[in-house]
Amino acid sequence: MTPCAARTFAAALVFTGAAASQPLPPRAPNDLYSPPSKPEGADEDRRACLARLTALGVEYESLTRHEEGACVIDAPIRLEAVAASRGAGTPITFPQRPMIECRLAERLADWLRDAVAPLFQAEFGAALTSVVTGPGYECRRRNRAPDAKMSAHALGLALDISAFKLSNRRSVYADEPDDQRSKNLFDVVRRTACGWFTTVLGPGSPDGFHEDHLHVDLQPHGSRDSYRICQ
Repeated sequence: MTPCAARTFAAALVFTGAAASQPLPPRAPNDLYSPPSKPEGADEDRRACLARLTALGVEYESLTRHEEGACVIDAPIRLEAVAASRGAGTPITFPQRPMIECRLAERLADWLRDAVAPLFQAEFGAALTSVVTGPGYECRRRNRAPDAKMSAHALGLALDISAFKLSNRRSVYADEPDDQRSKNLFDVVRRTACGWFTTVLGPGSPDGFHEDHLHVDLQPHGSRDSYRICQ
């Protein structure tokens, strides 16, 4: 889905009024695989991505390539804030400063600016001021299951969001929204994420491991870039 189509999808949800913890297994060993080699052109891609982040008004700390066993991030950053709009405005901060891949930060900035912030402003008349998250990068397998595939978190391509905080001191939590109005809006926000990310999981997803947060990632599925998991 193109960004334009995704924005149209988000707008449609607004006008139609769409709404619609389980203990984790032990952490998997990190030394089961050798790290992949640095891809050709990675440095050029990294510089280009960082330039796009700066143009988008993203505040970040650039880090060096990270390798930990099979877990590798070619263009890692510490995400600090993203611009709330294309013009002036208070930035949307990330207090946990998650470590993620540059490409994920770029997609997050577009999603928050073009879909999430406008939805909160329209519904509550308040600006989105911060996003509460997990650490982003974590060298582990999916759901920490010993026999599972490597997680998108291990590549810096995933982020878990537990809450959105607004300028009127309202917080909208993934696991326990304060009221039905907040729950409905969170459901809309969750659906819009499917236009920007390849995987979207949250409370009620079949695997039962995302009851207290919204998981979004950019890990490819199969051979088609257009394939999405949206649950």
